[in-house]
Amino acid sequence: MLPMVISDFLKNNFNNFKEININESSFFYFECDLIPDTRVLMTSGLSDFKMNVHEKHLGEEYAELFFLLPVYWSEKELFEKDNEWVFSCLLKIKQHVKNKNTWIGNGHTFSIKEMTVPFFKKSNLSHFMISDPIELERLLKPILLEEKTVRFLALIPLYKNEFSFKEARGTFKMEEKLRQYRITEKMDGYRESVIKSRIARLFKR
Repeated sequence: MLPMVISDFLKNNFNNFKEININESSFFYFECDLIPDTRVLMTSGLSDFKMNVHEKHLGEEYAELFFLLPVYWSEKELFEKDNEWVFSCLLKIKQHVKNKNTWIGNGHTFSIKEMTVPFFKKSNLSHFMISDPIELERLLKPILLEEKTVRFLALIPLYKNEFSFKEARGTFKMEEKLRQYRITEKMDGYRESVIKSRIARLFKR
């Protein structure tokens, strides 16, 4: 029943909505005309599972996870072999949550090294950070139902030094850095790290 609620919400609020089946796993794909070049790939069915959240996060037991795809990808490119990792990453985290009876929430991280991600193989991007929607904050608000609230969570790739900064300073400070450089959940394999070396900062003055 719940996947139908989610799909109806997405159909009614976004364009070009599709349900995609890859290797016997389901995903949602949709676009948004309000923000140019906005294409989203989302899990389907994760919110069927009641996550075992920390007591401080009661009310956040249900979620769907998404990638805000690069602006330079077309819908067709999503299905190219080199880009299959977006499906496998979403599925792997979904299965991790269910199999380990755990939860995901804003600020949690997953190592890219544990996944096959050719998109980032030539860079120092090392982790994905779970984030509340930033660019899609107004469009992907939680769905309030009688028995539960379903939230939408994004995956943001982090460079190795960004991950180290987050681990040392915390999620809030990392989010401040992302805001400072206007980094959102929209993926960009060409972006620079928001953590600058002292030498780089001196040259920028």
